[in-house]
Amino acid sequence: MPYRSSGWGLYNEDAVPGRETTATDNKIEMWVSGFQGVPAQEGRQFFELNANQVAALYQELCLEPGATIYWSVWHRGRTGVDVAEVKIGGSIESAEIQATMSDGTSGWGHYSGSYNVPSDQTTTFFVFESVSSASSSQSVGNFLDNFEISCDTDGDGVIDRWDQLPDDGDGAFISYFPEDGKQVVAFEDLWPSLGDFDFNDLVLSNQVVITKDADLNLVDASFKVSIDAIGASLHNGIAMMLYTENKEAFGGNIIESISGDVILDPDNTNGLILSNDVFVTVNDRYQNNGPGPIGVPDTLRFTIVFNDNAADFIPELYLFRTGDRGLEVHRSGFPVTATMNTALFNTLNDAGDFKTATGLPWGMEIITDGTWKNPVEKVDILYAYPKFEAWATSEGVNEPTWYLEPDEGNVVDIDFTE
Repeated sequence: MPYRSSGWGLYNEDAVPGRETTATDNKIEMWVSGFQGVPAQEGRQFFELNANQVAALYQELCLEPGATIYWSVWHRGRTGVDVAEVKIGGSIESAEIQATMSDGTSGWGHYSGSYNVPSDQTTTFFVFESVSSASSSQSVGNFLDNFEISCDTDGDGVIDRWDQLPDDGDGAFISYFPEDGKQVVAFEDLWPSLGDFDFNDLVLSNQVVITKDADLNLVDASFKVSIDAIGASLHNGIAMMLYTENKEAFGGNIIESISGDVILDPDNTNGLILSNDVFVTVNDRYQNNGPGPIGVPDTLRFTIVFNDNAADFIPELYLFRTGDRGLEVHRSGFPVTATMNTALFNTLNDAGDFKTATGLPWGMEIITDGTWKNPVEKVDILYAYPKFEAWATSEGVNEPTWYLEPDEGNVVDIDFTE
């Protein structure tokens, strides 16, 4: 662009890259912000459509045929109410009116819209044509500034610069569960008995990538669940329930389809079975019945496609006994499933909601960027992590970083390498 420190200037269109004019003298007028008290809407320079003549300013752009583009421009009168038109088309002559801009001197008016590029149109003209001016002089009127166009390659209603999935016509935005790091859940499987309370009977890590559309409706979610430790001698399965953000059951089914290492739970709406028996699902080298797992954990990967009833969700991973589906071990605070044997509550060491009378749980969750060191087999977690009890019995209020302070002699020094 031509540069001036102040005032205004008339320039031949060849000196103004990307802009051309229908004026017969080929002149384009530009003002510097602040001249005669008129600020630019953006930056430090702006155009006046009426240079020496009443004319149109235009740009010729090569846009993808069939694409949807979004345009935006600002307009202002010079001495009173000025009027100009925004036209778009395959030529100056065939360009059709998209908006009529009518503004006075009190401020800049904003105009915007969308345009579908015809499938046979390889060149698109954006024309800003003066219609009338408050001045009697043909060289006065119609300020123009900050013209922008944005493409929407996949046609989902979100422009490419804001679209996290610009080539996906269904999805536009990505979020994560958890927002940072990964969710680690660990269980003691002998509920309602405390058992050895070593919390290595099943240890899982979970990360979810969630896709939403232009209206922020759920499209799909891709899960990566790694089986980090199996310290159990009993055969257990892994299941998941999808609940609302308030940990409540949805009013109906929200799952349209699934794919990958998962099946639908036939007995629980919005339920999934990741494994009916983890000993069958994984290689035995990952069992933690002694020194700890050897090698990289087996990872279950699957995708859920949601239907129109879906809303933001919380995934709850839980454990169930392979030979007795009614025996499930959950984290406290979640609803009871349809398959749960509720008669087991308040028996042996359970005081309800998968907690002891003092508030110790059978399932727990941490969010971490690293790898959690689970207790060595037969070592009570209260010895492996001295601050666990204070955290658990205070419902997470006290010692929130308990999992970062293990007794190193009582935890597995995990090295997930081949």
